[in-house]
Amino acid sequence: MQTKVCLAPLIKIGCSAAETLKGKAVERHNDNDRHARSFRGAATAMLCSGIEFFDVTLYAIFALTIGRTFFPSDNPETQLLTTLAVFGASFVARPFGGVIVGIFADRHGRRAALILTAGAMATATAVIALMPGYDQVGWVAPAVILLARLVQGFAFGGEIGPSTAYAYEIAPQHRRNLYASWQPAGQGLATMVAAIFGLALGAILGQGVLEEWGWRIPFLVGSIALWIALFSRRAMSETLPRAAEAVRSSGGRTIVELLTRYPTTLIAIASQIAFGTISIYVCTYMNTYLQKTFALPPTISYAATAVAGLSICAGSVAGGALADAFGYRRVIYWSRGILLFAIYPLFSVAHTSVYGVLLLSSAFPFLAMVSGGASFGAITGALPASLRSTGLSVTYAVVVCLLGGSIQFVMTALIAFTGDQLVPAYCMVVATLIGIAGVPWLTHGQKSGVLVAVVP
Repeated sequence: MQTKVCLAPLIKIGCSAAETLKGKAVERHNDNDRHARSFRGAATAMLCSGIEFFDVTLYAIFALTIGRTFFPSDNPETQLLTTLAVFGASFVARPFGGVIVGIFADRHGRRAALILTAGAMATATAVIALMPGYDQVGWVAPAVILLARLVQGFAFGGEIGPSTAYAYEIAPQHRRNLYASWQPAGQGLATMVAAIFGLALGAILGQGVLEEWGWRIPFLVGSIALWIALFSRRAMSETLPRAAEAVRSSGGRTIVELLTRYPTTLIAIASQIAFGTISIYVCTYMNTYLQKTFALPPTISYAATAVAGLSICAGSVAGGALADAFGYRRVIYWSRGILLFAIYPLFSVAHTSVYGVLLLSSAFPFLAMVSGGASFGAITGALPASLRSTGLSVTYAVVVCLLGGSIQFVMTALIAFTGDQLVPAYCMVVATLIGIAGVPWLTHGQKSGVLVAVVP
């Protein structure tokens, strides 16, 4: 009897310990399940966003061929400038997409907005793939291409805010910078795949067939892939319930509130987007730049663009991970400081050999996007959930409209006017200084350079 009495407390302690261990195991299982769902949701959103950027990037990758198909001219430089002008015209539609889709996402949720942008992009890309050339239908061809590019611009202008906000909100708190960095990483991956398409199709079909009709294949593939990805977006859950509640109650908040309550935050966000925009579009311009400036064969320029895309992807992910570990400010200052000293030598050495071209295509995008990846989580967390999609979409769209839509046209014109082949290097020095200058203002919702959770 005494033995039973003595053992009773031990049994009770053992049962209590077993319950505690069981509870911890269940908690770990639930945490793992939540993290897996977060990963799948963010990956789905960013995969589709990457495909959209792939569809947009194809126009730049095949600019010379598209110019000969839809914009005939006796002067090759005039033809290229016309093609790039239409490329830039699509950016005019981005602010409209940013405002309309951004407000829609902040009122009705991220998922519905992302389905809308994916459908519009898939349709416009299919139109470009299937449109007959100028020789078949005359001026109808360039007019329809212009309209399709405007739709693409509207869709992508409304895509960035909701997709980045979704990834940031669904991520575990200690991985928010990493998940947000998937946005520029996806753009780099899209650039790489687009260049590989150009390289592979040129090798398989031959340059003549590629310029005649083979360039349409990646546009068609991009449209079909986006329709498939769109249905995966339909299965995504809305981000955190509290975020969804905030979103649905924020209908009265407008652009005016953003401008009056968060002016310095918007300026800081704009400076980071300006740096990232110029960096990425200098990289995507690499194909046309190398062919026209250095007279390199298309195979080398496509390979260089593919390497640049891979470097953008790797640099962005590395920057996001480092920002989670050490704080975004340290990562941005160090990487951009190194970039400032490396820009001119990298562009200069590209003149010397193919190895110099590949060094430029790998080292420059990586250094640029380490800081770019680190900044995406910072700019996303700088705004409250109820204004996040609108603020990101509009700021991104306006900056890209002003810079991304003109940077390739301006660089081509300046190179033709001055004869200086290092114009892209000078543009990157200015962009880097702008990006560094805006970091101190990026403080709302953050502390000591390490993101503090902004509860959605």
